[in-house]
Amino acid sequence: MEFLDKFFKNQSLQANDSGIFRALFIRNPQPIFVFNLDKQIISINQKLKELLGYSLNDVVRLKNKWFPDGDSDLFQYHFHNALNGIPTVFESTLLHKNGQSFPVELSLIPSMKEDETEVVFAVCQDQTTLKDYENKLGRVFNSLEQAERISSIGSFEYDVASQQAIWSKQVYDIFGINDSNFVPKLDTVRSFVHPQDVEKYDMGLKQLVESHHNYHLEHRIIRMDGEERMILICFDALFDEVGQVAKVIGVIQDITEKKEMENRLAESREQFLSVANHLHAGIWSIDRRDSHFTFYSKGVQEIIGVSPSILNENPAQLIEMVHPKDRSIIEEGRKKLKDGEEINQQLRIIDKNGRTKWISLQTIPYLDDDRNLIRMDGIVQDITREKESVEVYTNLVDYDYLTRLPNRNYFYQILDQRINQSKKDHKSFAVFYLDLDRFNYINDTLGGEIGDRLLISFSKRLNQLLDKRSFLARIAGDEFVICIEANHQVEETLEVARKIIKEMELPFFVDEYELFTTVSIGISSYPIDGTDSYTLLKKAIQALKKVKELGRNDWQVFSSSMSIESFRLFQLERDMRKAIFNHEFYIEYQPKVDTRSGRIEGAEALIRWEHPDWGIVSPNEFIPLAEENGMVFKMGDLVLQKVCLLLKAWKEEGVPVVPISVNLSPKRLLKVNFVEDVQEIIKSAGIDPSLIEFELTEYAFIKNLESTKSIISRLKEFGVKFALDDFGTGYSSLSYLMKLDIDTLKIDKSFIDGIGLNTKNEGIIKSALFLSKELNMKVVAEGVENQQQLNFLLQQECAQIQGYIFSKPVKADQFKKFLRKGIIQALPTKRSTHSVENRRKYYRLGFVFPLSADMIVIKFKNKNLQLGKSKSLIEDISLGGLKYLSSINLPIQHDLILQFTTTILDKEMSFIGRNVWKEEVDGLFQYGFKFSMSVSEKNQFAAILNQLTLQLRSNSILPSCSFFQGSKKEYF
Repeated sequence: MEFLDKFFKNQSLQANDSGIFRALFIRNPQPIFVFNLDKQIISINQKLKELLGYSLNDVVRLKNKWFPDGDSDLFQYHFHNALNGIPTVFESTLLHKNGQSFPVELSLIPSMKEDETEVVFAVCQDQTTLKDYENKLGRVFNSLEQAERISSIGSFEYDVASQQAIWSKQVYDIFGINDSNFVPKLDTVRSFVHPQDVEKYDMGLKQLVESHHNYHLEHRIIRMDGEERMILICFDALFDEVGQVAKVIGVIQDITEKKEMENRLAESREQFLSVANHLHAGIWSIDRRDSHFTFYSKGVQEIIGVSPSILNENPAQLIEMVHPKDRSIIEEGRKKLKDGEEINQQLRIIDKNGRTKWISLQTIPYLDDDRNLIRMDGIVQDITREKESVEVYTNLVDYDYLTRLPNRNYFYQILDQRINQSKKDHKSFAVFYLDLDRFNYINDTLGGEIGDRLLISFSKRLNQLLDKRSFLARIAGDEFVICIEANHQVEETLEVARKIIKEMELPFFVDEYELFTTVSIGISSYPIDGTDSYTLLKKAIQALKKVKELGRNDWQVFSSSMSIESFRLFQLERDMRKAIFNHEFYIEYQPKVDTRSGRIEGAEALIRWEHPDWGIVSPNEFIPLAEENGMVFKMGDLVLQKVCLLLKAWKEEGVPVVPISVNLSPKRLLKVNFVEDVQEIIKSAGIDPSLIEFELTEYAFIKNLESTKSIISRLKEFGVKFALDDFGTGYSSLSYLMKLDIDTLKIDKSFIDGIGLNTKNEGIIKSALFLSKELNMKVVAEGVENQQQLNFLLQQECAQIQGYIFSKPVKADQFKKFLRKGIIQALPTKRSTHSVENRRKYYRLGFVFPLSADMIVIKFKNKNLQLGKSKSLIEDISLGGLKYLSSINLPIQHDLILQFTTTILDKEMSFIGRNVWKEEVDGLFQYGFKFSMSVSEKNQFAAILNQLTLQLRSNSILPSCSFFQGSKKEYF
């Protein structure tokens, strides 16, 4: 301090000033050295002591040791300048007493007197905190620069007063500037702005200044290399004390790629929305946490009829829109959605206008990590039209267009379902097959429209008679079928049949017509009569046929008596097609003769079938089958061809030929080119067309009157004749006879049979004969079998006769003999008796009343069969066999093995054997049956037969035997 006293004294300072300077030195917050001209420290203040940890003596002793070695030369350089009177500042490092170094800023200030330096003051500025800050700032700057580079963001600062700008490196990169001499200024920056965005840029700066708020601006720039980029500038302003903008600071980000991505996303979104809004569907997304729609396309509102924004206010309204019967579907779907399962549903909703719509709903769930349902996306479609189309299609496929009842196809489906369910439940049911009696007559007489309306009325009345357990369908035409649960009560089923028949006897009122029709019903039962739909329906049809045979307007339960017959018909239908190729069909000719002279004036060609297994098959059996399966066309052509060729051959042989009539099926009239085909066959044979006569039934006329009239006219011009067959049995009308050019009337056998028995029949015959004469037609009486009938027809001057009294149908060779002879004499009508006694070597026990028996076929053509039971009546019996009646025409073949079961003396007896002879008696078939018995079986039966013989001598009716006392025809 002595130095300071001397120094301030030498400076000629007053005492007061000297004290001030002395205090300034000692209490100065900055550490201060005082050096003499020899670079020796001559004084230090208190702050320097605190800084270095040294006292003045330590500093003097150490001299310059408190400078690091590297900094000593730097100090020498700056001290030399100070000695020359030049103040200097430099950064150096000082060593603390503890050896730790720390940065300082040294200011060397020379103290001059008369232009000479006396001492040098060294003022120290501790730079430790500043250096740390600079280091941190450097690191921040580096991090910021790296961040700017990564994010394509640059920062800038613009000083308004100097109009200079400071840019970060990234700003230069954004603008594509590589010129190191480039000086960023406001006008130069503006020059980079895209010309179309300059106005926007200027407005942004203006708004920044005026609003005193930061401002964001997107605009385009054109870089130095000419590339166009999109940038985002975020401005902020710093204002001076008078509120003027002093600086503008901000950041710049290159958002070109971002904008392109946004544009692509916007375009994609626009495309998506365009597609979504033009779809016939609605696309939606719901936040499950608040049940609000977060997205929905235009189609959602169009389909559900309510804006989703409204539904967001009341989410429960969406469930309320679902049809009450379909809400369970929603509940089931919710469970699946909670498990993360995608669902597809079809349900009904009721829109705001009260209309019911069908919608298809596809929903995709989204679960969080804890498997909580957080979102649902979906598509909704209006499928009302599709559902209606399906319903229409279903109606077309499964329902009858006229009555709106299920059709055959749908009935089979339901019947199959009933069968499967009945198997599981061990229940039974019945199948009714119904047919309207006389419907064809009403339809043909009054027209199809009246007929259709009758069917509609019939179906409605029938439906009202049935309960919910029954299923009614229209199969075809006037045929209906019902499936009825029987509940094991047969009588319950029959009661339904009786009720139907009774109700259908009441009149139907259609327009001004009061129409009467009855119904016939065939009934089969599951599982007794069949376990599949085809069999059940087929057996119901067979039962229906039985009803019609017995007079209609009744019901008939299928019985196994038809099983043999159905088996036979099945084989006949199966073998019919190959029968033509196997030449199994042949033709017989029944002469038409002059009533008085017996001269042959014509013949009727009758097709016959000799089946290899069943023998001669009746036309009444195979003709209906041919009508059903279409074989009637080939059979008709076959008959016509054979007749024409036979006439040609006989003519060439010199045999006197006569016209041959050929039966014509109504279906053949509908065949395309029928007239041309007939003409071709006749021309190919080279015969006179007048030798051919077609016989038509009245039904063919009524069915297709105009078409039939045209065909008759064309063929008559060609030379063919036409006859009306079975006249009086159908829908005879004088108008038809007037309209159609018919050559011959054939009086049906049913009227001939009544001659001598029924005066009405005789009256009809007389009327027909009178009518034919008036219309200049020939008349043929069919089925004349006895002299009484012949005499009556002679008296009435009937010109031609056809019947057994002259000849049964004969084969071609026999008929050729008749033609050569020219005349046939009437045959005796006394029926010959058959001596069956001589056919058996055992005593025959005859019954006053026949035994009822069940007959089954157990083997045929060496094949074991399991056919149902057939009814039969045993007329007599012996140890060797029996004689029985049946309604079934069976062949006499050794490989047809039958079994009969009956009750004799309270014992059920069974007999096995085969037929050995057959005779047709009053429309039934009588057979001789030979037993196949062992010696022991025959001995056992002999004892029973002897006992039966003894008991019958006293009483012809034994309650212990199954005797039948009713009409034999009614039995069958």
